[in-house]
Amino acid sequence: MVFTGIVEEMGAVVSMERQSDLLLWDNSRGEGWVLKVRMEKGLVDAYQGASIAINGVCLTVLEWPVTDGVVSFGVAPETIRLTNLVPPARPARAPRAAACA
Repeated sequence: MVFTGIVEEMGAVVSMERQSDLLLWDNSRGEGWVLKVRMEKGLVDAYQGASIAINGVCLTVLEWPVTDGVVSFGVAPETIRLTNLVPPARPARAPRAAACA
């Protein structure tokens, strides 16, 4: 997945909650976090399973359709350890993925 890198909006972090039974990237279940971000432009052409970059971190949309522009992402412990997604009180940069020609 290639992202444009053009930040078209600053999404608002709604919540980041720890869950003990989150479906992880390898289809196992374990501890992780659900990050919820309110955005508009970042949701154009999005769908369940779509990749959206949040602060430079490629995350996968958990549920579609969204309610009130709030999209949920699953975040694995390793992602928390290696990125700037915590603390969640900051605005979230959300560039869209580039369209394939």
